[in-house]
Amino acid sequence: MAETAQMNSPAGIYDKEKYYKDRLDRITIFDSIGLDLKLIEAKKKEGFDPTSLKTFLIGGCYSKDSIEAVIEFISEINPNAKTRLIVTDINQEAFDLIRTYPIEVPENIDLRMFRGDLTQLALPNGLVDYVRMDYVENFIPLHQQEALLHEIHRITSENAIVASMMDVVPAARNIIEKIRRILQKTKGSKIDARKYAEFGIKMLFISEEFIRSATKKAGFELSFVDSEHHYFDLDSTRSRLAVFEKPKTKKDASSTK
Repeated sequence: MAETAQMNSPAGIYDKEKYYKDRLDRITIFDSIGLDLKLIEAKKKEGFDPTSLKTFLIGGCYSKDSIEAVIEFISEINPNAKTRLIVTDINQEAFDLIRTYPIEVPENIDLRMFRGDLTQLALPNGLVDYVRMDYVENFIPLHQQEALLHEIHRITSENAIVASMMDVVPAARNIIEKIRRILQKTKGSKIDARKYAEFGIKMLFISEEFIRSATKKAGFELSFVDSEHHYFDLDSTRSRLAVFEKPKTKKDASSTK
């Protein structure tokens, strides 16, 4: 198992040896929260006020450490403010695991957890200001991708930021052949046997052209924060923090300055 990040050193996200040494699986929110901090720092330079973020949502979470990482993130960008953190996952096993260990929550953060489907959440319109998802797009069917983004669009405020870690292929061309060669080379030991058989996971390689199209249809604008992590031997596939935002009108843009 690779070393994991220490939250008191968020700049370590740029230290490849510390974060990705011998890593064969996906990085978690705990490992990649430095990308969120990098994103917020860039937004601040554009005039964005992070203290405007009051309600946060983690969509898809299998780790107590990741929840605590987001709590640290909230405390970093919006210290002392009364905020809310909502955690939801479609798998009951995630909550069974999380509840095994106590989570330290500051008094000013209201933590709520519930089992739910991100494509149809029982949350009010415009409630959430910051959404953090972890490879959700790589594990749901393609026909549900637009439904996911439409639902996230519905529950987020006008100035919300949606950050989603995902494995993205620059172009769809030749990807099937590349995967076939990898499986042949490894005899399925890394991807097929370990990822599919042991966990029962069906993984999707999302092309950049597909996610850009789905983003536009859902009414978001898309940008990326790049990481150094790539999926196994498929060097063209990068784990990237996709950032979805609602288009800003002139009035919205002037209000953030």
